[in-house]
Amino acid sequence: MTPVCSLPLDSSLPSPSLAVLGVFSVESHGDHESKRNIIRETWLPSVASSGQISAFFVLRGQGANSTVREAQQHRDIIFVDAPAKADRKTGPLYSLLNWMRCAVQTWPEVSLVGKADDDVWINLPGTAEHLRGSLARLQDSSHPAPPRMLWGIMETFGWNTSSGRPKGFSYKFGSSRRRRCLRYGDGGDYLFPTHFAKGPMYFVSRELVEQIANSSVVQAGMDAAIGSAARGLPWEDVFTGYSLSEVAQGQNLAFVHMGEVAFSESGWTHTAHAKLGTHTLLSLPFTPLGRSHYSHGVRSTSLVYHDKSLARLRGHHAWSTAHECRTEASQIRIACDDGPHVACNNATWRRCYYIHNGTRCPPERAGARRHS
Repeated sequence: MTPVCSLPLDSSLPSPSLAVLGVFSVESHGDHESKRNIIRETWLPSVASSGQISAFFVLRGQGANSTVREAQQHRDIIFVDAPAKADRKTGPLYSLLNWMRCAVQTWPEVSLVGKADDDVWINLPGTAEHLRGSLARLQDSSHPAPPRMLWGIMETFGWNTSSGRPKGFSYKFGSSRRRRCLRYGDGGDYLFPTHFAKGPMYFVSRELVEQIANSSVVQAGMDAAIGSAARGLPWEDVFTGYSLSEVAQGQNLAFVHMGEVAFSESGWTHTAHAKLGTHTLLSLPFTPLGRSHYSHGVRSTSLVYHDKSLARLRGHHAWSTAHECRTEASQIRIACDDGPHVACNNATWRRCYYIHNGTRCPPERAGARRHS
């Protein structure tokens, strides 16, 4: 098989027991190199102590001359076979499909393959517990087959195969009553709904990644998106959800929403926060007022925090190290919709949600005042 990536020059490449995570970055001696260094200082060292998840930076390697020394020094960069100078319209899709092919070739025994951005803080040991717990809960007497899941902060868009672009923001995961993906338009080129996990961090079962990586339908979809002159960007996270809707097969397929209690990012706070209260919102599988609520700052329960500010990422790492409230795999609870979701290829999925125990593990927010 033709190699699709260049691995670190280290004969002792780790063999994680659970998952491998690719942190997508780009060639740069400025902002992106600083982001990689922050990650090296903060959460990446937890890989060594975990043993469950291995993580590497994933960069496009064709012409990536300026990062060769960095790669040799740190041995934590994987170069995929794609142009380093590719723009925002093409680069992320090149990285995605080549990373998937690289991961299943290099780590054929892992259960999950993940993708993350380089402007995130991740609680990697806590994430491993959630992944293990979710897989365990998905397999029971009613669903005895080994589960195949897409796990992350779930949302719901559509995908236009002619323009190679997503169409979304109308529905959020769990808020649409449409349980079957349909093809609309004269040529059936608009698929809706297609569920996906937000790009800052998500994981896909390796068997599903293999199906995406080896699919001519997915390759054609990527070629259409890259060659399209349509406005907007073909976001790689939505493309992953579209790809699964087209090609994923299995007996125990599930979308698992990791829960808003475990994810936050910089930005604004939804007015629902004031109307319903934080604890009410965190107990719901989806935000009832339209747009998802991802609050400011890291919490004691956070698994991933998305922020462009390097200083805040470093500060949140220090705070979380002292205040983390971890949920072990055996304590993970999920709930699934009564009826199935039927993808556009007629595969049957469950839509599931992490149910957080706020009594055992209150979602304390960084900077919040404590009351005695």
